[in-house]
Amino acid sequence: MLKLHHDINSILSPINGSTPPEVRTEIELHAIELAVTCIPVFKAWVSDVPEGHISGIPWLTSFTAGKVAASILRHLATLYIKQGIDDKACEIFQWLLDRKLVGVRRGRGDVYDTYMKALIRMGKHEEAYALGCDALRDASVEFGRRREIENRLVKLGKKLDKKKDDRIYAVETCANTMKKIYTRIVFAEKTFSATGRKALYRDAVTNEDVIVEQLALNEFDRMGFKGVHAENSVVTTLFGLLFWDILFDDSVPGVFTTPFQDAPMDLYTEFFYQARKEKIDTRLSELAANPETAHLEIISRIDQEHRITSTQCRGVYWDLFSRQDLLDVASCFNGNQLACICDAFIQSYGAHSGGVPDLCVWKVDTREVKLVEVKGEGDHLSHSQVMWLDLMTSCGISVELFKVQLSNKKAKSHCGE
Repeated sequence: MLKLHHDINSILSPINGSTPPEVRTEIELHAIELAVTCIPVFKAWVSDVPEGHISGIPWLTSFTAGKVAASILRHLATLYIKQGIDDKACEIFQWLLDRKLVGVRRGRGDVYDTYMKALIRMGKHEEAYALGCDALRDASVEFGRRREIENRLVKLGKKLDKKKDDRIYAVETCANTMKKIYTRIVFAEKTFSATGRKALYRDAVTNEDVIVEQLALNEFDRMGFKGVHAENSVVTTLFGLLFWDILFDDSVPGVFTTPFQDAPMDLYTEFFYQARKEKIDTRLSELAANPETAHLEIISRIDQEHRITSTQCRGVYWDLFSRQDLLDVASCFNGNQLACICDAFIQSYGAHSGGVPDLCVWKVDTREVKLVEVKGEGDHLSHSQVMWLDLMTSCGISVELFKVQLSNKKAKSHCGE
């Protein structure tokens, strides 16, 4: 199965933006011919009701033939959709969702969402609505995908004239949250723009040409904030430091094979939490029970032990902050807020590592921290960005939108858009 997976990827690798449509179709059909050969392997695996691995190490299920076949099936469904064969793609999605098979629970939200879109294209709106409701009852669906499914359900509900459903009430909550988020609008002259390059804007105070994120940092600097343009790095660094001992717990079998790993091999799998449930739950409880001090004690201790050697840990960026800045930023959060963020990474590290606001700005004297999403003119928030803004607002973290508009007018701020 691994060789088949590799062969399919190799066949598809020549496709790029300049590939002629007829050539693209020929390549994708060839890949489909190969991919369908995994179906018997997947069905045989499912019939055995896999609930682990023969070695006794659960995460090694990721390397069984059936698990690899499941990955190929997801690829096959995507190819069917590209070729306009939605009915066959839906059949595959049904197989993947039929049971919560160990090893393929991660990414179920993406399967649900893509399945819904295929049903909608086929005109099966009632089926799509019912599927979306099933997805919201599925605890394996990551909260980020849950938001997208909820939004799709709202649109479908209006089209089908459905009565208000408590299961999708969170969509209205999210929409209300977005309306209340503080939006700062700065008017600036664009001085450079080119395809594939970051646009430059003239800072009216310094008269320098800077990218939009630096323009925002300059604005906050004038308001007395320190700040960094780090996107996901701030929250992944805090997560890595707070859960350092749990990430590097070598009592979990089979996740460390060399002393040079920067993370356990099951970090991106559904088995990460299962294998450390008691320790993770205890750490989250500690952060919530002592919201003013617990996180600072852990971060200070890990930083002191590992900063001097810059010990590698996935998602931890030692050069992002000095020790003092790190502790200052951490002191502006409380343990409940950080527990909320960390829980998202524990659910699905890979799925939730994108979409975090661009900037982290803070004032240590007032213990004020803001996570700021920056947008140039014409840019819009992605689903993952909306997800993070909603999550952070719900757990009490101050977030803000910083937007640039092309004009010579003075800067202004307001709530909502």
